[in-house]
Amino acid sequence: MRARTTLLLLAAAAQVVATAGAVALKASGWELTANRHEIRLSSRPRPRCPDCKGEGGWWSEGPYPGGELCWC
Repeated sequence: MRARTTLLLLAAAAQVVATAGAVALKASGWELTANRHEIRLSSRPRPRCPDCKGEGGWWSEGPYPGGELCWC
């Protein structure tokens, strides 16, 4: 009986920690992506960035055009 109670408490604690982590990531500028092969934590562009206006980057002009990332 004690083992079952301990396992239930551990499972509940893990769920609370996962929920708190998800809320913290949602409130900050980070995005968590997980799949079978990797867990990736990457930054999201700021919606009110004056440089990229929330798009995360822009296309450069000139003889070799390409995408450039914003540092926001």
